[in-house]
Amino acid sequence: MVARIWGLPFRCTVDRTLATIKENGYRASDLSKTRTAPFGLDEESGVRLGLVFLGTKPLRKLSRIETISGAIWAMGAEEAYYWFSKCKDAATGRRARRALRLLLAAE
Repeated sequence: MVARIWGLPFRCTVDRTLATIKENGYRASDLSKTRTAPFGLDEESGVRLGLVFLGTKPLRKLSRIETISGAIWAMGAEEAYYWFSKCKDAATGRRARRALRLLLAAE
């Protein structure tokens, strides 16, 4: 598991989340609060979705969440992989997530 989000960040990114799980062979109804099994996503979809979750989780401003989410989906594959590896690093992940938010949404 990469990250869990709920509330406003999830509501703002649910359209991209649903599109991603549909692209990977799941139904929209498979996404539910009671689901405990992880979704098996292809690597690039998982990286982008994980990066969206990591980047938007602490935010409360709708405009920043949408800006960051859109920018992550517009990134090239190499850039998304780079930022994902930085954001998931145990030692420097918090700083990398903040840097990503600053870069994409001028937080």
